[in-house]
Amino acid sequence: MVIPPTKNFFKILPALLILFQVGATAQRQMERLDRGLLAVDVGEGGVYVGWRLPGTDPADVVFNVHRNDVKINGEPIIQSTNITVFSDQHNATITPTFLAG
Repeated sequence: MVIPPTKNFFKILPALLILFQVGATAQRQMERLDRGLLAVDVGEGGVYVGWRLPGTDPADVVFNVHRNDVKINGEPIIQSTNITVFSDQHNATITPTFLAG
């Protein structure tokens, strides 16, 4: 048995269509954030270095990490946003650099 739509249904149909369309096309709000570099002393000369991966980065993004402008990772870092660096340089500047894969 099929129940035919009522007159009230046809009154609210335009509003339902508008709500559905707005919900389907709405974009997720994104904040303007930098990479948010974090460094934590893990003892024995090691420093954990981590950074953010913005949603606007390409899917194949890779990183190199530099200490005092010298690259310290052998291969580019893929599918990760962290590294543990071991060094006796206590005041070194550590910088991850973004590369499109």
